[in-house]
Amino acid sequence: MQREEVDRQAVAIILARALAKRLAAAVPPGVSVSSRGGTVIVGDGWTSGGTELVGLVDQPGDLEDNLTTAASAVLNRAQDVVAEHLTRWWPSSPDTPPGTIESGADLPVPTAEVESGRLRLWFGDRERPALELEPIDLSELV
Repeated sequence: MQREEVDRQAVAIILARALAKRLAAAVPPGVSVSSRGGTVIVGDGWTSGGTELVGLVDQPGDLEDNLTTAASAVLNRAQDVVAEHLTRWWPSSPDTPPGTIESGADLPVPTAEVESGRLRLWFGDRERPALELEPIDLSELV
């Protein structure tokens, strides 16, 4: 997609809203997710972190690549805040028995990828994610 065809700042704001909505449905109680302009804010009252998407989406390069970069940054920040809130890894790997402490090697890696016109968002293995959020249809963004 050519840079001139799309208002990337507007896309970043819409993406921030869509990501905040999906993450808010997935985070544990005590953690909140919201968007303000092109920023996604994840917090628990003590710790909070914002990921500003306008600069990531509006940088030179392919829009789809920039969207996956921005979404991955939000997922990473959310994972950090939630893990700090829970004082354990989040989300848990699907193979981890309840009550087991996971090593850093078991931390499900957050990933965003454009697939069939949708931005797919998950933590962990592509085929068997620990947590998968509702995908975002690219037509919602542009």
